[in-house]
Amino acid sequence: MTLFDDFLLTTFSDELERFLNHPQPPPFIRCNTLKSNVEDLRAVLPHYGVEAVRHPGVGVALELREQRLATEATGFVHHFAGAFVKQSLGSMLPPLLLDAQPGEKVLDMCASPGSKTTQLAAMMNGDGELWANEVSGVRMNALAARVDASGAMNIIMQQSDGQRLANLCPDIFDRILVDAPCTGLGDRDNLRHARARFERAGRFSSLPDVQYSLLLNAMKMLRVGGRAVYSTCSLTVEENEAVLDLVLRRLPVRMVEPPDIEGLVLRPGRPHHQGRVLHPDVALARRIVPWENPSEGFFVAILEKTDELRERHARASLEPRVEATLGAEDERVGAILANIELNYGLPGELFADLRFILRNDSIMVLNPGLKELWGGFFRAGSPLAKRRGSIWRLSHSAIQRWSSRCTKHVVHLRGAQLEELARTGECDLKLDEWFPYPVLWIEGLGAVASGMWDGERLRWKRARAYWVPEGWVG
Repeated sequence: MTLFDDFLLTTFSDELERFLNHPQPPPFIRCNTLKSNVEDLRAVLPHYGVEAVRHPGVGVALELREQRLATEATGFVHHFAGAFVKQSLGSMLPPLLLDAQPGEKVLDMCASPGSKTTQLAAMMNGDGELWANEVSGVRMNALAARVDASGAMNIIMQQSDGQRLANLCPDIFDRILVDAPCTGLGDRDNLRHARARFERAGRFSSLPDVQYSLLLNAMKMLRVGGRAVYSTCSLTVEENEAVLDLVLRRLPVRMVEPPDIEGLVLRPGRPHHQGRVLHPDVALARRIVPWENPSEGFFVAILEKTDELRERHARASLEPRVEATLGAEDERVGAILANIELNYGLPGELFADLRFILRNDSIMVLNPGLKELWGGFFRAGSPLAKRRGSIWRLSHSAIQRWSSRCTKHVVHLRGAQLEELARTGECDLKLDEWFPYPVLWIEGLGAVASGMWDGERLRWKRARAYWVPEGWVG
C-alpha cells in the first residue's frame, strides 16, 4: 500500500469502497432563467431525444435521462442560445447557499468556467454588480463565452490572483463566493491525477495554504454582516474543515447553518480528524458524498463576517481608480447606436437608459445602475457590437437579447435550408438587399446569431458544432 492509498483510507475510512465503486452521477443542466424557464425548457428537450426531470430541491436543475441522445447537451442549439448550462448538481449548491439578491454587490473569486457566476447572475435577475475574478488568462476565454451566452449585463470580469485581490478593491461586497481550487478528491475520476501529484510531491498538497489565503482575502473585501460561501469539490478534511478551523480561530466570522435541501443528503462537517479536535462550528458545514447523492462529492460552508478584521489582517488602505461608463447621449455611443438602427432596425430608445463602455472596436452594454466601476477590470457588461469596416456588427448575445426588435436584414431559416446550414455550416441564400452580416432566425427558437453572406451563400461557421433536430418546428 502506497502513501497515497494510506491517505485515501484516512480520508474515507470504512466508506472507501463506496467512494471507489459508486455509480456515475447522471448528467444535469441548469435552466438559465434570464432567457428561459424550466417548463419551456422541459418541453423543448424531447425534440433532442431527451427526457428531463426537475430536481425537487434545486428548482432550476434538470436531470437528463437519455432516450436517443445523439450528442452532448452542449451541442444543442438551445445551449448556444443560452437557454441552459450543463452543470453538475453539486456545482449548483454554492450559489444556491450564497443566496445573492438583486441590487447587491457580489464577487465570485475563482470564476472560470463561469457556471456558478452565471447562476448567480440569474439569481440576481441581472441586477446589481457581479464581479467575476479569474487568475488565468487562458481560462478568461471560457469565462467570457459563458458570460456572453447568459445574457447578463451586470457581470464585470477581473483578472487577478484571488490571494491579492483585496489589494485592488475596497470592502464593498455583500456576498462573496470562494469556490476554491482543490485536489478534486470528491470525484473518483480525479484519482489518477491526484495520485500522480501526491507521489510527485511526496506529500498531500500545498492547496490548503492557498484556500486559507483566498478566504482571508474574501473577508477583507466583505462588508460586516456580509455572507461568504466556501466550497470545494474535494472531501478531504485538510482542504475543508481544517481550513475553516483556521478562519474561525483567527478572523471575526461565524458559521451559518445551511437549510435542508429536498432530494439531497447533506452530512455535517467533521469536527474531529486523526485525533485532532477542530473548532466545533465546522460541523455546520455540509458534505455531499457521491454514493448518497446524484452528484460528485462537494463541500460547502456559509460564513458571516461579524466585525472588522484586526489590523494585521486588514487590507492596505487604498483609493481605487474609478472609471465612468457612458450614456446613450455620449456622441460616440450615439453614432454607434444610429449605425445599429440603420442596419438592424433596433430603435435607439431601446438603449436610452443603458450604460456603455468602448474598447477599441467593440462596445459593451451594461445595466442602468452601473454608472461607474472601480478600475482595472478585464471586461464589463455584455458585448453589443464590434466594428467591421463601416458596419457595427451585432454580437450573438445582443441578437439573442433583442431578437424580437430586429426588423432589418433578418433571415428566417427553416426546413431543408436550416438542415443544410446545421450540417455543413453554409447554405444558398438570396437577399433583396446587400448586407454582409444578416441575423439568423431559427423558427421556434428566435434569432440566435449573426451570419456572413457573400451575395450567394450564407455562412455561420459555428453551425456545425450545434444540433438542430430534424423536423424542428418549435
